[in-house]
Amino acid sequence: MLDRVQRAAYGVLSQINKRSMMQHMMGLLGMGCMGMVLLYTPLVQAQVKPASRLDQLVQNSASSVAAVRVREGRDLIADEKWARAEQKFLEVVNKHPGSAYDDAAMYWLSFAYKKQGKLQDADNMLIKLAASHPRSSWINDAKSMRMEMAPQLGRGEDVAAEARNAQNDEIKVVALQSLFQANPDRAMQFTQDILAPASTAGYLVKEGALTLLGRFKDYDQGPKATKILLMMAQQEPNEKLRQKAIYHLGRGEWSEAKFSFDGDDKIVPTLADLAMQADNFGVADAAIEAIAHIENHVADPGLLPALVMIAQSAPSEKVRQRAINELGQVAEKSEGSGVDLQPIFTHMISIMASNQDENTKTHILSVISKMKTQAAHKFIFKFARSGHSKDLRRRAIYIIGTRGNMDSMQMLTELYDAEVEQEMKRMMISTFSQSKHLIGLEKLMTIAKMDNDMKLRMEAVTFLGRSKSPEAQKFLEELLK
Repeated sequence: MLDRVQRAAYGVLSQINKRSMMQHMMGLLGMGCMGMVLLYTPLVQAQVKPASRLDQLVQNSASSVAAVRVREGRDLIADEKWARAEQKFLEVVNKHPGSAYDDAAMYWLSFAYKKQGKLQDADNMLIKLAASHPRSSWINDAKSMRMEMAPQLGRGEDVAAEARNAQNDEIKVVALQSLFQANPDRAMQFTQDILAPASTAGYLVKEGALTLLGRFKDYDQGPKATKILLMMAQQEPNEKLRQKAIYHLGRGEWSEAKFSFDGDDKIVPTLADLAMQADNFGVADAAIEAIAHIENHVADPGLLPALVMIAQSAPSEKVRQRAINELGQVAEKSEGSGVDLQPIFTHMISIMASNQDENTKTHILSVISKMKTQAAHKFIFKFARSGHSKDLRRRAIYIIGTRGNMDSMQMLTELYDAEVEQEMKRMMISTFSQSKHLIGLEKLMTIAKMDNDMKLRMEAVTFLGRSKSPEAQKFLEELLK
């Protein structure tokens, strides 16, 4: 009579034969099925992008010579052929004055002038546009272009006035940008007023001012810009603007001597406090990312304690896990750069030892698994063998299995031989079955043949039956003898 393992092997071989027959039948039917798919698949209708206001204008009057010239000019603009585009738009302005395309032609003619360095010509044409078409939909675009060119034309006062008095927020931001180029001191004064707690400036203007501060804080205005950004990060009631200020605090041309956690500069400590105390996760998240960005650009070990402190002590579990994840990212980016990863690994172990939260421990285990150091590999193996809980042990075993290399399979083999719990052994059997290395298949065959637990032997036989390996099928046939 066949024993239980042999009956299981016989059943598995039967399934293999059935599966092979089905695959053969599907192969015969494949061509017919493909034909049906092709026959009944509907044609996908191409999506038509909505036309721009200029495109709509041209399409509605395709017979107009002016319309054709504007379209040709725009095509030349797209190809960056500025001089030829200039001629097309000039023809519309000179030969078809007052046409429905006059204002568009004036604007794009100014654009072509600007691209060729003919700034005064461009400015004059934009003035003409504003005077002859005061209600044109191109007026705001024309104002913005004039503000962009103003510093180079010596119109700094016009820019300052526009930055202060413009009714359109987009124009006000462009004017402020131009003022930073023409007169950084005055631009900084305007920016400070725009971002002051009592300011009535709109969101778009404040957002633009923050972006400009972020760009200019690495130059002569750096200390003033940093001070304003710190104020916004701490006091701004709008959470999105606070996050933007924090983002710019974390960006810059950092020097190694400029920052330290205990130094005079307040950027890193302020960011750490924000992450620890913020009620809004978005603010804490932005602060952690900013600290990590500085750490990625400054080889200063004094910065590392900021993330460690957050990972250990932040009241929110979500914030702690975010900091832990960034520590792992710092380690991953430092891989192969010659930077010593041991301090980060040591901090991770310390955080895990002092933390009682199971989710946080699991998160730390995942982060450590990304470190390609011998110490990290040994720690995962040790945890898989004698972790404090089944869930953590399962996680460690899973991590080892997903690596899929020869060393990992050897580790799992050792773990299996020392393991006493059936649940953990079943998990490892499943991992062996997915291995691309011969060692995984050999371990399955050993379990199927010699394991003391009959259920585990039968499970190994089942997985062997799913294998496409000739060695597995030969082994199953040997079991039946």
